[in-house]
Amino acid sequence: MSTRSFLAGPLLAAAVAAVPALAADKVQFFDLPEGARPHDVAPAPDGKVWYTAQRQGALGILDPASGQVEQVPLGQGSAPHGVIAGPDGAAWITDGGQNAIVSFDPASGKVSVHPLPTDADYANLNTAAFDGKGRIWFTGQAGIYTTREETIASFKALINGEMDRFPEQAFYMVGGREDVERRADEMEGRAA
Repeated sequence: MSTRSFLAGPLLAAAVAAVPALAADKVQFFDLPEGARPHDVAPAPDGKVWYTAQRQGALGILDPASGQVEQVPLGQGSAPHGVIAGPDGAAWITDGGQNAIVSFDPASGKVSVHPLPTDADYANLNTAAFDGKGRIWFTGQAGIYTTREETIASFKALINGEMDRFPEQAFYMVGGREDVERRADEMEGRAA
C-alpha cells in the first residue's frame, strides 16, 4: 500500500531539471511507499530523482517518466537527511542515524557507509556538497564551533594553498587551522 506524498516544491524542481519534457507549469504527484517521509531530493545523472526516505532508512529512486519507485536500504539505524549527486555519479547521503556519509553507486547497486571518526561526537549530519577537487564537505547541527575570526583565517589559508601539505583526513571533524595541524601531527605520530 502506498500513500500519496506531495513533493511539489523540491521534487518539481528536481524533476524539471532531470526531465526537460515536463512543463514548468505542470505539477505531478507520485505515489511513494507509505511512511517514506521524504526529506531531501536531488536529480540523478540518469534523469531519475533521488530522495531520502528518512523514517525508513532508505534512498528512494523515482523515475518521473514511469512513476516507478525503488527504495534502497542504507543500513541498520539509518536516518538519511541530505542527498546529492557526486562527481562520480553516485548518490552521496548525510546519514544522522549512522553518524556517517553513505554512498550509493547506481551502476553496481553497492551501498558504502563511511562513518565519522569514532573519536568524533555525534554530528547530526545535514547537508553535503562537493568542491572542485572532488572533496565532500558537510554540515551537522552538532558541529565543531570556532570563532568567526578563526574560521575566516583558516579558510583564507586553505584557499591560498597554505594547508595543502596536510593529509585530507586531518581536516575531518576539526575546527580551525591549529586543529588541522594538531590532527596531522597526531596522524604522523609527532604529537607532543
